[in-house]
Amino acid sequence: MTPGGFWDAVDATRTMRDLNERLVQLVEVPHNGAILDLGSGTAAISGIVLKREPSARVLAVDPDEEMLSRIESGLRSRIDCIRAKAEDIDEKLPSNCFDRVFLANCVHLFNDRLRAFEAIRAVLKPGGWMAMNTTLFEKGQDPATAHLYRELVLAAASILLNKSCGSRLSRRRVGVANRLESSEIRTTLEKLGFECVRAVMCEAVLNVETLTDVVGSRHFASSLFPDITPDLAAEVMRTAVDQVLARNKVRAVRRNWLFLIACKEGWGA
Repeated sequence: MTPGGFWDAVDATRTMRDLNERLVQLVEVPHNGAILDLGSGTAAISGIVLKREPSARVLAVDPDEEMLSRIESGLRSRIDCIRAKAEDIDEKLPSNCFDRVFLANCVHLFNDRLRAFEAIRAVLKPGGWMAMNTTLFEKGQDPATAHLYRELVLAAASILLNKSCGSRLSRRRVGVANRLESSEIRTTLEKLGFECVRAVMCEAVLNVETLTDVVGSRHFASSLFPDITPDLAAEVMRTAVDQVLARNKVRAVRRNWLFLIACKEGWGA
């Protein structure tokens, strides 16, 4: 499956659709509003926005050209798309031009979160809202199944050793890059001049298929094994998921999602 195909499968699950819809519901989409779907992937958020408010003008931005190319043709005809990193959007887009910015399950992928938030603030209109969600934060794991994560990594490393890839494994501590600390993010946003910063948490249940698609994505797998090609890392992680969940007789895993919204100053307008 191609990397875009992984996220097509993930976004199509009921769990991820519900999480994406909840994100959009957090901040009302204004009539004829200018909406930025940042880190859009295959534009699942864009589709939800237009379903709720057909008059919205949506721009999908992602650094991966393949992801943008996989946006369904009917949806693509209704939105604009550009390839860019979050950290660079204020250099490519006008200042003060968006009413809403959505970041769905992507903030952990930003190379420089501070710079990305500065860029988001620059392109938001005064009174505009940013809404983001992620499960990769300090309370994302359910303590009851937290041990499965370590087992997954160890199983994947063992598979790589059997494939004679051991010499390419990093000696650093393996783990998901750029996990968020919610309090740190809130403090950062407030220092940048965002107002009304609010955070909520909800629980979601990932079945085997959804978990496999998430863990088996190139983005996730390569964050665990940066010295291995993304395709190989993804293949190995999918195999590891099958092995570990079968061994533990687990059919679903609970995770917590952090939802955070923040307003650029002038929100009373």
